[in-house]
Amino acid sequence: GSTGKRDAFEIFKSFFGDSNPFEGFGFGEFVEFHSQMRDQPKKGEMIKTDLPCTIEEIYHGCSKSIKITRTRVEKARCQLVDDVKLLKVEIKPGMEFGEEIKFPNEGDETFQLAASDLIFRLKEIQHKHFRRQGADLIYRCTIDLIDALTNTNINVPTIDGRVLTIPCPEVIHPEYQRIIKGQGLPYYSSNQEEKSNQAQNENGRGNYIIVFHIIFPTSLSKQTQDILRVHLLDEAKH
Repeated sequence: GSTGKRDAFEIFKSFFGDSNPFEGFGFGEFVEFHSQMRDQPKKGEMIKTDLPCTIEEIYHGCSKSIKITRTRVEKARCQLVDDVKLLKVEIKPGMEFGEEIKFPNEGDETFQLAASDLIFRLKEIQHKHFRRQGADLIYRCTIDLIDALTNTNINVPTIDGRVLTIPCPEVIHPEYQRIIKGQGLPYYSSNQEEKSNQAQNENGRGNYIIVFHIIFPTSLSKQTQDILRVHLLDEAKH
């Protein structure tokens, strides 16, 4: 017979077969647990990678096909190989930047470690016009001083390609804001109860916040200054 060392669980099995003599003494689960631990290799460290997304993609929701190359064990030839796989990442409307989407067991594998988990973290691609604040969209609108002082209508773009005409009957001061309810991003939550509550608020969307930036003239003639002074002082008295 073999003189090599035998696995303790094999010796145990040669005496007792598949039955567990410790079961009646409360050790059954303990022995079973250690047997499972022996058969299940430790998982490799999870792999995190950024997934760039535009605000438009977050607004509508989208599916991204990502080709990955990971290390896998080729058991037939007992070697490590590069394995290419195409993963489909589903991005739900309104998901937060920084949110993580997990693919269990899709990472690297070695002889000692089971396949690790792969995690995609949503990363914001800076937008030319909009920035995000939760489910709200913030748009910086630049107007001339004459438009800020007189009744005017302004046209502003939306994230889905529409144009909104906003009446501004009042004087617009620097950093003045107009809030248009329900024109922001969809609310998103993996919690069903929270999602239901959010859906009842402004059709399930955040707000569109317009922040005004006023362009002041760099110089004025003496005549223009005098005219403005007369009219502005007169308005201040009323």
